[in-house]
Amino acid sequence: MERITRKDLKHDEFVDQSFRLLRILEEHPRTLMLSIGAILLLVIAITGTWNLLGARAEKHGDLLSRVNAAMSAPLASDARPANPSSDFHPVYADEASRTAATLERADEAVSGGVDLALLLKAGTQLDANDAAAALESFDEAERELGDDPTFGVLIKEARARLLGVTGRYDEARAVWEALGAEDSGYPADLALLGRAQLDKDTGKVEEAMATLDEILELYPNTYAANQAQRMKDTL
Repeated sequence: MERITRKDLKHDEFVDQSFRLLRILEEHPRTLMLSIGAILLLVIAITGTWNLLGARAEKHGDLLSRVNAAMSAPLASDARPANPSSDFHPVYADEASRTAATLERADEAVSGGVDLALLLKAGTQLDANDAAAALESFDEAERELGDDPTFGVLIKEARARLLGVTGRYDEARAVWEALGAEDSGYPADLALLGRAQLDKDTGKVEEAMATLDEILELYPNTYAANQAQRMKDTL
């Protein structure tokens, strides 16, 4: 029987997250329009995986919970009046109010030493179609959390995609290449896939094809290979 290594398991986790992300993106067309992978996944990772946060969650739980409460708060209706002053069960008059409150609470959390709130802030900015502001938040998040074993590579992936969306293609390519390094902690086949997508989006068809062929040769029968073949079929 073939032995399953820790590296294999980690790779499978990234693939599972990718499938989860695709389902999420289908329900969030504005984020899909931006073509940002892993952004909402980061938010889910923070709000739904408290056991990974350890002491940080215990120390700063209230601040982070207030941000999450604002992000997921309902909008007012005839049956539920607005109640923006509630810490953990707010109700906002409209989306603009909810966004403003979430960003304000996120800034308060960051000022209180909760660097993870930067990811919630970035997710909120993306949902508001403000990719440039979200990139600034991810830049700051990488400075503070880039070496974090749980969130570091996901932050880098998010930055790579955002740099591409905002037209900073050379910087985006550099991040994808860094993610493809052996010691990056990110699956090399997915890093190649991200680089190929960037080349495709920027009209570098020959470079994209070469990278896709590399994926198919080195990583057959994988999620990345499946996506690479699909991408090749569209070139």
